[in-house]
Amino acid sequence: MKFRNAWATGIPLVVTGVHEKVQSQWTPALFSKRFGKDSVWLVNCQTDEPERGTVEDFFRNFGTPKPINQSILKLKDWPTQTDFQALCPELYKDFLNAVPMPDYTRPDGIRNLASYFDTSSIVPDLGPKLYIAHGTRQDDEHSGSTRLHTDITDAVNMMMYAGDSSDGSRGFAVWHIFRASDSDVLRSFLSNRLQETDSDVDVDPIHGQNTYMTPSMIEKLQEMHGIKPYVIMQFVGDAVFIPAGCPHQVRSSMLCM
Repeated sequence: MKFRNAWATGIPLVVTGVHEKVQSQWTPALFSKRFGKDSVWLVNCQTDEPERGTVEDFFRNFGTPKPINQSILKLKDWPTQTDFQALCPELYKDFLNAVPMPDYTRPDGIRNLASYFDTSSIVPDLGPKLYIAHGTRQDDEHSGSTRLHTDITDAVNMMMYAGDSSDGSRGFAVWHIFRASDSDVLRSFLSNRLQETDSDVDVDPIHGQNTYMTPSMIEKLQEMHGIKPYVIMQFVGDAVFIPAGCPHQVRSSMLCM
């Protein structure tokens, strides 16, 4: 009841401690050993350009400082063609056991509309998918690991692993999530910025997924329109619920999955 009442307000929610039900080791070593030779598309977080590589390539030298000219990569929505349950049955079982609010979030959840889809029809791929990203800087010169965008369905993102920083502190992801009702003002703000920089103004600045809002942009938006995002620091074991229609972006401090 508490979750349903809070979720009805249309704001993001965080549930902690989901990793306590996890039995398997969600680590780079596990994925490198089992899937290291698999060919995948890796996306450059700064340029958003894809490049072909392997799972082993992605995890190589993880945890060591990167040269300034080395690409910051993400392994997005993997596996792309294979069902996650078929690829990693034990991790899929982990997911089902750990995902919070199972009535809403499990594929067979009684309050999950997806569980009522006709199995003989073509249904959308609602996951689960793995999303793994290297850490990026939080400043006006760098992009985060996921650019600003909006999903048409509600989503939940669970962090199962994060690397430690050079000083030994825990890795985390930073979410900026706007209310769905802020979308029109946010879109206008970004469109005006694109015009000022002579960028492509024919692409929707949110659905086009071509913008990561830097700290100065977020500050300017608040100054001009009084709008600011919810800021969530997600650590291992945290599940972030994102309502459909809420523009959001993500930055990883270290490699996170």
